[in-house]
Amino acid sequence: MICTSLCVKPAKFVHFWAKSYTLEQMILSDRDLTRPPSRSSFGRIHLESVTTRLVLIIVSLFLIDRIFVRFGALYTEPNIGGLSFAPCPPFVGLCQFSVELAFYRMDLWRCFSWPFAHVAAMQLLVNVAGLHFFGPVLESHYGSRKFLIFFVLCGMGTLLAYLALWGTKHLLMDAWVPLYSSAGPVTGVLVGAAHIAPNTKTLIYGAVPIKLRTLAWIMIALTIWAVFTYAAAATPVPGGISVIHYGGAASHLGGAAMGLLLIRSPQWVKLFEWNPFRRPPPF
Repeated sequence: MICTSLCVKPAKFVHFWAKSYTLEQMILSDRDLTRPPSRSSFGRIHLESVTTRLVLIIVSLFLIDRIFVRFGALYTEPNIGGLSFAPCPPFVGLCQFSVELAFYRMDLWRCFSWPFAHVAAMQLLVNVAGLHFFGPVLESHYGSRKFLIFFVLCGMGTLLAYLALWGTKHLLMDAWVPLYSSAGPVTGVLVGAAHIAPNTKTLIYGAVPIKLRTLAWIMIALTIWAVFTYAAAATPVPGGISVIHYGGAASHLGGAAMGLLLIRSPQWVKLFEWNPFRRPPPF
């Protein structure tokens, strides 16, 4: 009897250990190991992240443009709407969107390239800072692939708002008025991050703490105020500065609206995530 008990107990122990190990494997197999750790990703730099790669692409293209301008290489479009415009940096000229260039001249790549074109250094700094600080919040929530889809769809929301303003002749009177810079998609990213982590704090000018939710509402309110306050100042004369500036500001509301729609209805992001070349799981 003693020998039997000694033989049975190790068997029970081995059997229990095997069951617990199998359960651990099942837990690990169901766990989503593709997402970053649960710690806060606000403002972190990860070279493998989509946010960092977008920032590097935008900054690199801006610097390359500055080098071309330094050596006198400029982009000219002398026949837009029968008007002559001052030359602009090459990449900005090739990537900016307008109804005239994208649809009348069939430069369809401009529908996707305009968020990467920036004219002024301050414009670049604000957009890149917003993408750097708020992008990781969404990317850690969605994952890299879905975050990239989110960014692109917010750009499409900005583009649709631009086309709506042009179609109604409100702030955008002509088909040649350009659209560029990533301000629209970044505004959508800010709205999404504020919805996910509303109490996360950031610093304005490095000194004034403010919650993401409050910052998002302030930026949207300032944009709406600019649109309605300066609507009367938008001159119908081609080339009017107010037409270009406030029409672009109004288009950013399209990016914010798209960001809010996507964060409240995530199935739209999953719809565009479909990949016909993805291999099915082995089991």
